[in-house]
Amino acid sequence: LKHELLLGNLHSDLAPWVDRQLRIKEQQMRDAINMVDAHRGFAYSWVTDTMTPLLIVNGKLYLPLGPPRKDPTNYFWTVLMDLQHLARTVRLPDVELLLNFADMPVVYAADGGQPTAPGFPVFSYCKRDRFLDILIPGYYTPDRVCRAYQQEGVNKRHPWRAKRRVAFARYTHFCKRHGLLDDYGRPLPPCARSYFASLAMSADGGERLDVRPMNVWNDSSDPSLLYGKRLLIKGEGLPMSEHGRYAYLLDTDGFSSAYKLQQLLSTNSLVLHHRSPWRAYYYKAMLEYVHYVPLWHSAADDVLRTIDWLAAHDSVAHRIAANGQYFACEHLTQPGRLCYWQRAIEHYAALLDYKPTLRSRPRAFPL
Repeated sequence: LKHELLLGNLHSDLAPWVDRQLRIKEQQMRDAINMVDAHRGFAYSWVTDTMTPLLIVNGKLYLPLGPPRKDPTNYFWTVLMDLQHLARTVRLPDVELLLNFADMPVVYAADGGQPTAPGFPVFSYCKRDRFLDILIPGYYTPDRVCRAYQQEGVNKRHPWRAKRRVAFARYTHFCKRHGLLDDYGRPLPPCARSYFASLAMSADGGERLDVRPMNVWNDSSDPSLLYGKRLLIKGEGLPMSEHGRYAYLLDTDGFSSAYKLQQLLSTNSLVLHHRSPWRAYYYKAMLEYVHYVPLWHSAADDVLRTIDWLAAHDSVAHRIAANGQYFACEHLTQPGRLCYWQRAIEHYAALLDYKPTLRSRPRAFPL
């Protein structure tokens, strides 16, 4: 398989369920769909409003509860187009599953390893340790960026030798706090986005970083912002085709794993990716110092020394940038995603203890 390197993550996600010899009963699925249906539309129901049951019967797609209630424009339609294309290309098994479009995983492994509700895998685009969701491709896919850089000449417009040797980032300023430690057991900043933007305002950081949020948020609980005493400088957004002006692109977590890492990798610039508790379906296929350069290993501000090292080893940096672009544009565009989806659906179908039919879902909306 051309995209086999991506499938190691899929097998890892499936392993806990295979080890438990899981067989998903029809009543389990019915109870889960009824739960989602009952909780849709309430202020506290972000996950259930974005949870979307999907039914595939005779190679056709159906939505038992219709599209998600919240924010269906990005993730939902991107995934839907991929699945519709896949269903027209190959014969998929009859299957019923739950798609999770929220910024958080669903199924947690309790202390004894017992999965929380619904007790079987949910398909999600990101997760962290001890969650048992099956990771699948998300949105902000790199197809358009790859076409721009490789086919429309952006690679030539922004050649490596002409790039500014600083780390660039623009993002919406929000985050979910985490308790990460560096390699020496020292606490790392609770919010990567505020930390790197604040570091860019320092004397040392200003020479190496061009990192700004596209909104200003005065968080009185954030130590990187001196507990509300420092306001960050608002930056203007930049089209992804112009990110190629910069040699180094900084990827930072927001509420969960950053959606646009795939796009950053698709440019002809080197990606700096900090230590994170989150992962997406393709993370296991990436190698440090091959496809990207890691941060937050030796210290919170190791990005400064990393940039200096990269500038002194420019040919190595150029090779890593090229490797990252090749990986993203060869494996993370639609052909690679469809391969991953096909294998994920086939392996998941083997866990079902029943044959899904339209009779059991009379309200199913055909696609």
